[in-house]
Amino acid sequence: MVPEGWVVRPLQEIATVERGRFSARPRNDPRFYGGSIPFVQTGDVARANGCIQAYSQTLNDEGLAVSRVFPKGSILLTIAANIGHVATSSFDFACPDSVVVIRPKAGVSMIWLKHALLQKQDELNKLAGQNAQKNINLEMIRPLALATPRLAEQVAIAEILDTYDLAIGTCARLIDAKEIARRGLLENVLTGKRRFSEFAHSSAVQHTRFGPRPKEWPVRKIGDFSQEISERNGSHGTWPVLSCTKHQGLVDSLTYFGKRIHSEDTSNYKVVRRGQFAYATNHIEEGSIGLLSDREAGLVSPMYTVFGCDKSVDPQFLFFLFKTDLYRHIFESTTNASVNRRGSLRWTQFSQLPVATPSIGEQKKIALCIGECDNELALLHRQLHLIKLQKRGLMQKLLTGQVRVKV
Repeated sequence: MVPEGWVVRPLQEIATVERGRFSARPRNDPRFYGGSIPFVQTGDVARANGCIQAYSQTLNDEGLAVSRVFPKGSILLTIAANIGHVATSSFDFACPDSVVVIRPKAGVSMIWLKHALLQKQDELNKLAGQNAQKNINLEMIRPLALATPRLAEQVAIAEILDTYDLAIGTCARLIDAKEIARRGLLENVLTGKRRFSEFAHSSAVQHTRFGPRPKEWPVRKIGDFSQEISERNGSHGTWPVLSCTKHQGLVDSLTYFGKRIHSEDTSNYKVVRRGQFAYATNHIEEGSIGLLSDREAGLVSPMYTVFGCDKSVDPQFLFFLFKTDLYRHIFESTTNASVNRRGSLRWTQFSQLPVATPSIGEQKKIALCIGECDNELALLHRQLHLIKLQKRGLMQKLLTGQVRVKV
């Protein structure tokens, strides 16, 4: 059903459709790069949130000779790997043949056309088939059918959808700023550079191998306040199997991977309980360590190391500390120096690693502060997700004419 006054037209009728170009081989030859011409690639378009703000590479004159410059105000559409991502450019640019450049003809709004193409992402992905390297070509794109309203209605639709893009961009920038602030917060409170006044009774500093720390924070080995736990599941446990990730810590394996990757027989799996830690013994150099805090118990592979702390250490404080870049580097360097088999960090070495430990009260206050920051980030991510969902639903109605705008 096409609304009155709308006409279904192929893309090639309302816009020029051209493929990007970069004919040199090998493509990674450094002599083509490092100039002043932005070279926009598929990943740049996918990350652009509708408008190209940054690009990962530039071309010099030699690179330009094997490529082509397109004018600002063009629409970029990805046709390989990440298919169907759309963005506009406010500057002249070059791009490879994995990107199609679309320029609207007279009587067609660029912003409306960008949104109309974005709505076609699922359709374009279906055209790509199931090849190992997904891609589509100009012969598939040029006849793409678009229900096209009059220019005045195009402009009105574009203004509404651009308002949502503005909200999405603002929320994304808030998330970026909050994540930067979080990194600064961790750097300050976990090293004692900034302290809560009720706990800072002295300004004296001790110098450790990892930098200065408050003298009030005794440096202890992990084994001084923790012990390894080797509780096995046996035949009675029905807890979910967990996997450890670099960023999220312990997650439900079935949910995270979308399929069962663990053994069907879990009788020999280790039990990890609330407040205990588990890490992938052979991959901790990547920061794969987790704290179980969202359920009473779970199971981990026998290849994991499980340990718990005594009451002198707050587990959440220790988890935040272990997830810092500093401790990822400590895990990595200790793993590389380990006499055990390549790529593993067993409890014998792990328990010898040093930790500067504030009083339990200060640990809890630090953990609470970081946790509040994480809650704010989670709310912002949720807000961004909801705005995108709302925009998607509105696009479906506005770009098909289910809901009309007055012009």
